[in-house]
Order: sequence, then C-alpha cells, then structure tokens
Amino acid sequence: MGDGDARRDRTRGKLLAIAVEVEDVPDGATRQLMDQGLDEYNDSKAGGDNSQDLWVIARDSAGTVQGGVKAKTFYSWMFIDWLWVSKSAQGVGIGSLLMEKAEAVARERGCIGAYVDTFSFHAPDFYRSSGYEEFGRIEELPPGHACIWLRRHLLGSRLRKRQTRPRILEIYPPSFWFSSHLLCHDPHQMRPKRNMAASEAPNPQ
Repeated sequence: MGDGDARRDRTRGKLLAIAVEVEDVPDGATRQLMDQGLDEYNDSKAGGDNSQDLWVIARDSAGTVQGGVKAKTFYSWMFIDWLWVSKSAQGVGIGSLLMEKAEAVARERGCIGAYVDTFSFHAPDFYRSSGYEEFGRIEELPPGHACIWLRRHLLGSRLRKRQTRPRILEIYPPSFWFSSHLLCHDPHQMRPKRNMAASEAPNPQ
C-alpha cells in the first residue's frame, strides 16, 4: 500500500487504512472534491467570499498593451496578484494609474483594504509610496532576497479617496522607444495555490 498507514477513526472507533502518495497531477474529480470541501468549510465559518477577478489594462493610442493589474476581491479585501508595466513605458505614472483604478473598483465592490506580496527586487518602495505598509516578510525567499507582504486600508477617515477620473498619459510610439523589452515574472509558478506573490516590473511608476 505504498506509504500506507492505519489511523483510527475517532468518531467510529475503527481503524482506517490510509495510503499517502505524491501525485503530480491529480485528476479533476480529486481536485474538485478537495476544493469543494475547503470551500464548504470556509463558508460555514466566514460566509461566502464573493470572489471576483479584477483586471485593469493600460493601452497606448495604438492599442498596444503597456501595463496591467491582475487582482481578486474576496472577503472584503483586494489581493493584487500582479502588477506589470512595460519597461519602455515606465516612469510616466502608469503604475500609479493602474493601482488607482483597481482600488476604485475594489471600493465599489465594498472592499475595506488591499494587500500584496512581492519580492524585494520588485517594487516594495512603489507600494509604500502608494500608501501600503509592510506587515510581514520571509527572508531568503528567493535566496539572497525577501518576500514582502504589504497592505493598505481603503476605507477610513485617515485615508483620502484617490482621484479616479480618467487621465491620459502621452507615450511615444514604438519607433521612438529606447527599448521594447517587456519584463514579466510570475512567482505563481514557483509556489502553491493561494497567497501567491505579486509580480511587477522593478519600477512600475
């Protein structure tokens, strides 16, 4: 039975034969069973999470994507999955515009705060300048760096609501760009589901 073990079912007083195995790709039914079981337990304790994805995309006058935010709102908070701005479009405020729009939508959905985890070589200072405060970190993740958690309360008398009306930034056409290289890194591929790291260019402002 592989790494089988006999465990006593405390509710019935009988022994259960349990096989504990590593499965690289569990079948769909298995994943659904575990997801459903966890969701049902969470719902019984905290109610529905009202989870909704949130995408905010920045395009130039030619329709070319120059940046974006991927986030999720649930349990009255917004989690920033990743923030990305093309290298050629950095330094003109696109990152700030993306965050303002995402936070405005989060408020409309009833969120009281937003949080993100990012690597120390990404943009923790950008988030700090946007009103986020560090509340945790893991050193040496990845080796030689740190994984940093930051949060910001979106509602409350001490925080003013940001300006959210549309603004237009002038971006030079590709022929005038110094570099068209795009930076993108997704730590989701490095870590398990949930509580993933945000991904953004080193200087998204």
